[in-house]
Amino acid sequence: MEMKNGSQYCVETLSYLIEQDSRAGRLSNYLNNSEITPDMRNKAVSYIMKVGEQEGIEIEAAQTAVIILDRFLEKVGTKPTVLRLVSIVSLLIAQKFQGPMKITVNQVFTLTGGRYSVNDIKLIELFVLQKLNWKLNAPTVGELTRLLLEITGLNYDFSKIIERANAFGMVCYADYNLSQFLQVEISIASLVCALEQLGQINFRNQWLRMLRSKLNLGLQGADVCKRSLVEKLLSETPEYDHCKLECLRRNNIIDVSDHKD
Repeated sequence: MEMKNGSQYCVETLSYLIEQDSRAGRLSNYLNNSEITPDMRNKAVSYIMKVGEQEGIEIEAAQTAVIILDRFLEKVGTKPTVLRLVSIVSLLIAQKFQGPMKITVNQVFTLTGGRYSVNDIKLIELFVLQKLNWKLNAPTVGELTRLLLEITGLNYDFSKIIERANAFGMVCYADYNLSQFLQVEISIASLVCALEQLGQINFRNQWLRMLRSKLNLGLQGADVCKRSLVEKLLSETPEYDHCKLECLRRNNIIDVSDHKD
């Protein structure tokens, strides 16, 4: 695939979202000294994804819900007993922001086994929004992934690449340590893994160099994220299947972006 100049609008939009992401910053080690463990948090994220998939909620809304959950837990000491409620309320808020509405407060009441009244759920929703200062415009991996490909200016069907990249991105969201990278770092790492699995090596190389030249984007964080993601995948994959992941270990992102063909 031959790179073309992406539209100036796409470049400006992507630059704006990356700046927003940078301002929000990486998550702190917010579960340190918390009653909630990383495993509890990871299970809560898996629950968000499961409900989102069951209800047909767009992946970007599910990703926004995870961001809301993490940012809330970073600010508020939360009891394990209410973690599932906060998780599903985060999804409720996210779909209102992203649209369309697939679950309602009454469905949240059902999903939580009727343990909380509809009024309590609404109060929790308001409390979460207040603690986040009503700021829900954080970019998601899905949103950034689309723009990071559109910036190439290619008239190409990227749907398969985006689907694969989102799958890698969700692995990062579901892992406490990986989720602490910036959204753009997760997006780039996930896209590189997707391109490598799909054998799009030349495109990967050109695209990474384009990111540096067009956005003046540092890739060190994405490089660390990618290596951490691959290590996680290898640790969770039976040894006899490691050969299927060898394609993800070819080059570090920094090496590729610095190298000239």
